[in-house]
Amino acid sequence: MTKFEQENWICNLQNAAAAVAAHLGEETVKHVLVKYGADSIEGLK
Repeated sequence: MTKFEQENWICNLQNAAAAVAAHLGEETVKHVLVKYGADSIEGLK
C-alpha cells in the first residue's frame, strides 16, 4: 500500500468515526477502537 493510500484510509476512517460519534457518541467510537486494540484511528494496524 502506498503512503497516499494509507493516508486516504486514515482520512476515511476518521470521517466515519466522526459520523458515528455524531450519531452515537464519542464513547461508541472509543469502545470500537479499544475492541481492536487501539486508542486512536492511527493506532489501528
